[in-house]
Amino acid sequence: MIRRLLVPFIIFFIITIIIVNVYLWRSYELIQKELDSALGVRLKSIATAVAAGIDNLKDLDEQKVYFNQVVHSTGLYNLYIIDSEEDVLYNYRKKFYEKGVEPHLRLDQEQILIGLSGEASATPLYKEAGVYLKSGYAPILDVYGGVIGVVGVVADAPFFSLLVEFENRGLLLNIILIISLIVISVGFIIILRRISRIEEKIATANAFLLLGQLAATVAHEIKNPLSIISAAAERVKKRLGDDTNLEYIRDETKRIDQIIRGYLSLGSRDLRVEADINRIIKEVIEGLRPKFADKRIDIELELDEKGMVTTTNPGQMRQVMINLLLNGYEAIEDSGRIRIITRREDGELMITVSDTGAGIDRKDQKRIFSPFYTTKRTGSGIGLFVVKRTIEDLGGEIKLTKEKGYNTSFIIRFKR
Repeated sequence: MIRRLLVPFIIFFIITIIIVNVYLWRSYELIQKELDSALGVRLKSIATAVAAGIDNLKDLDEQKVYFNQVVHSTGLYNLYIIDSEEDVLYNYRKKFYEKGVEPHLRLDQEQILIGLSGEASATPLYKEAGVYLKSGYAPILDVYGGVIGVVGVVADAPFFSLLVEFENRGLLLNIILIISLIVISVGFIIILRRISRIEEKIATANAFLLLGQLAATVAHEIKNPLSIISAAAERVKKRLGDDTNLEYIRDETKRIDQIIRGYLSLGSRDLRVEADINRIIKEVIEGLRPKFADKRIDIELELDEKGMVTTTNPGQMRQVMINLLLNGYEAIEDSGRIRIITRREDGELMITVSDTGAGIDRKDQKRIFSPFYTTKRTGSGIGLFVVKRTIEDLGGEIKLTKEKGYNTSFIIRFKR
């Protein structure tokens, strides 16, 4: 249930993040385009104004103060004076004149050539070493109107503080969205788990009610035939004398009566006595041995002969072992093994029942103890539910696990 509800929620949240990012990217592109266009016009204007104050390239040293003032007043990143041979005559950032082409000016080669042809131009916006840059170029004309060089002005981050802030806010928004997704998902899982537990409790309560009603009906319908069978067995015994099969009939009819009473009580605590768990197991196996022989199932016993006496309800423990052994019997198709281990460990009495049957799918493992849940075509879904309920009523716990060499194992623990 949690996975079924959580997956659509996460998908929705991821789609939301994608939509927000697409919107931010489109907004970023529009802002960048507007700034690029506006800045291009401004840079060409500044370059044209500077170029208008130069009529020759011989006395640039005298105009150094003017160039510095232009850079400071406009917030430019750099200012170049380039002659018609494309040599840099003035570079504000180097603070001295140096002939030769600056390496990064090769990127502006096209705009420099346009400037030398007599037109002002601006480069596209680009990013270098994490800094946004954009250049504008304007031709320098001599007194006769001939082009003798170009003025290049470069704008950097101060002009693009809005873009930088937009990027930072976009990144921050994404971080907030991702953290929100994690926090909401965790909260969602916690809420769903609580709802799931409540639903399980409600389902269990309803199952108890339904099972109690069913047990009462079954008990009423079976009571009379059971009494007739028991009485008939007694009469046959009087005629034929002692017979093992008749003893089985009498004992099993009594056990059926106890089972029905157990279903009616569903966990009520009957009188408990000192009982030997190993003896109960051996009696159950002896009664089921003919059934196991039909499928060539070998029973392996590893019983701790010391300290397996405990206070319990022998009838309920017998029914628990019958249910677990029959569960293993039904899981084995042709031939196989069932192993039962008893031992004392860390103050606990432990019983392990393992089989080499088909095993239980992972998707079914969490629900095998749920009432009326079964993967068998003819199963009722009550057996393991009653086993778990009985074990818990007797003060123990049962868990599904997997032992080496076996496909399914149930471990029962009782505290001393």
